[in-house]
Amino acid sequence: MIPIPDTYPKALTVRGDDLWRWKPLRSNRFQRRIEHMFDTVEATALDLVGRLRDAEATIAAAQAEQLAIIAELHTRSAGWLDAVPAGCPEVTPLQVTAAEVSTALRWSTLVATDRVALALDAAERAPRALAALAGGRLTLGKLRGLLDRTTDLSPQQVAVVEDGCTCQE
Repeated sequence: MIPIPDTYPKALTVRGDDLWRWKPLRSNRFQRRIEHMFDTVEATALDLVGRLRDAEATIAAAQAEQLAIIAELHTRSAGWLDAVPAGCPEVTPLQVTAAEVSTALRWSTLVATDRVALALDAAERAPRALAALAGGRLTLGKLRGLLDRTTDLSPQQVAVVEDGCTCQE
């Protein structure tokens, strides 16, 4: 184990046989990481499958939060268009939101535009599927597939499809 430098805040140090490990970074800084999350030697296959499902549900919940934040950014982007100087090419709220998202997440504009469109489409047409994503009962790929396959359906028909998928608790 790497010794903790004296300059590191004492409130963050853990003594004894603990689950925290220290990893050196550049500039003599240290990063704390959790080792027990990746301890798979003692786990049974059933435990590993359970942890795998938990990880997938956590990823889905994070993606749902990401979609909600993107949708909120889109609602605020209309106000940002007032600052566009006259004579500039036509800019849409979707393009403004995609530019913000691509910059913040270091995505390409194409990927960000696709994710903004997905967030808006899911919020408008499939709110229960979006809630299922947040609850970890649906994956982002399944949400995208549901939206792609129900493009030409009415809202009532989309609700029937949502009832048939894993969108219920």
